[in-house]
Amino acid sequence: MSPAGTALVLLLGILLAAMTTLALEQGSLLSTLESFRAEPVLFVLNLWPVAAMALLVYFLLGNAWYSVSFTTLVWGLLSYVNLVKVEARGDPFVPGDILLLTEGIEAAGNYQLDMHWGKLALLLGLCLLLAFMGIRLKSSRPRLPLRLLAALGVAAAFVVTMIYIYPDQELYEKNEGAQPCQRSSSLPCLWIPLLLPAQLQSLPHRHSPWLQFPGGRHV
Repeated sequence: MSPAGTALVLLLGILLAAMTTLALEQGSLLSTLESFRAEPVLFVLNLWPVAAMALLVYFLLGNAWYSVSFTTLVWGLLSYVNLVKVEARGDPFVPGDILLLTEGIEAAGNYQLDMHWGKLALLLGLCLLLAFMGIRLKSSRPRLPLRLLAALGVAAAFVVTMIYIYPDQELYEKNEGAQPCQRSSSLPCLWIPLLLPAQLQSLPHRHSPWLQFPGGRHV
């Protein structure tokens, strides 16, 4: 693949990973996209962590298809787990749940779980297809020293945005409809602060995307 082709695969792959994550959530994907169109900053805030992961993996592995496959798998699985938990308990997946994995498995018997096996199968099939494309089509890649330097640059940029941009409450307050997070609300929200501070979430209409941000704020 040419450098231009590799860049195109990365660009489309990042969008694919983000759209897959959104599609696995509750509600209408089109409604969520409409809310992003009305407030583009939310789209950028949600897309950047996905893009950072894809770029980091590409610079480390040197294969755009593997990068897209891995990124889609990680974000898709997080969204899938969140979907199952929200439907079962009414509260979103949080990083602390990982530490309570054993207790969660034991407690799963107390809930009527809809595992959405079809969605999971489609996600895994898509990721396998992308990985297979990586075997058949080799990506253009810079030399290793340049890729390592670029990987460090992406990681540094991600850390800087996590420290200085995503925690900025004024940024979120500028968006219409911001309100404090209510855990008891019947509307589900997705909260994965380790990876996605500006959360991806879809609900039936644009006035209730309920995106949750650092500090417990929805938009």
